[in-house]
Amino acid sequence: MKKKNNNKTYGLCKEREFKRMLSTSSTTLEVTRARGSFGTFDIQCYTPTSCNLYSVKSTRSKYWSSGVEIKKLKETTVPPYCRKYLAIYWSPRRDRIKRGWEVIPVA
Repeated sequence: MKKKNNNKTYGLCKEREFKRMLSTSSTTLEVTRARGSFGTFDIQCYTPTSCNLYSVKSTRSKYWSSGVEIKKLKETTVPPYCRKYLAIYWSPRRDRIKRGWEVIPVA
């Protein structure tokens, strides 16, 4: 019998997947994941010229409000060399056509 994953386990799996994806980039120096964080950003990616901060989300579209998350990210202050991103994983469901990662820059 297959074990059913809860939402936290599913989100953790997608954070690790996104971290591996960032690690394969040729410009990336280091990628770290905030373990057990309930903060704003889940993944930090360091390049020679900047620091990229990612908030990773992986939920069904009918249960998720992007406006609330984007507002929370916009209110967070970071140094000028840091960039903020919202990374969303869209899984194939009946209500969505697209599948995969969508990365939204937050100014």
